[in-house]
Amino acid sequence: MIKYFDYAAWLGYCSLIFWLSSQSKLPIPKLFEYEDKVQHFTAFLLMTLFAMRAIRHHVRTQKQLMLYGVLFTWAYGLSDEIHQIFTPGRTPDVLDWLADASGALAAAGLWSWLYRKFALKGLATDKSD
Repeated sequence: MIKYFDYAAWLGYCSLIFWLSSQSKLPIPKLFEYEDKVQHFTAFLLMTLFAMRAIRHHVRTQKQLMLYGVLFTWAYGLSDEIHQIFTPGRTPDVLDWLADASGALAAAGLWSWLYRKFALKGLATDKSD
C-alpha cells in the first residue's frame, strides 16, 4: 500500500509543478533578486525526494536510486522549461534548469546522508549496496 501512496504523491507533485508552469503569472510577490532560482531549487529538490521515494520500490542499490531520481528530475526540469515556450507570459531559462538540477543533486546528497545515518543504526537496509 505504501508503494501506491509513494507513486500518488510523486504524480501529484509533478502535476502541481506542471500546473504552476502553465500559469502566465504566478501570484507570488518578489521579495529579493533571484528568488525564482531559490524556488526552482526547492521545488525540484522536493520532486527528487518524491521520485526517489517511489523509485526505491524497484531498484537494488542506493546508487541506482539516486541516479534514477536525479535523471528523472533533470529531464522533468528540461521539459518544464520547454513547456514554458508555449505558455503566454513565460519564457524558458537555462538558469532555472540549472537551479532545478542543483536541487536534484542536493536531494540526492540529503537522501544519501540520511540513508547512511539510519542504515548504520540498523533502521534501513539495502539489498546489495
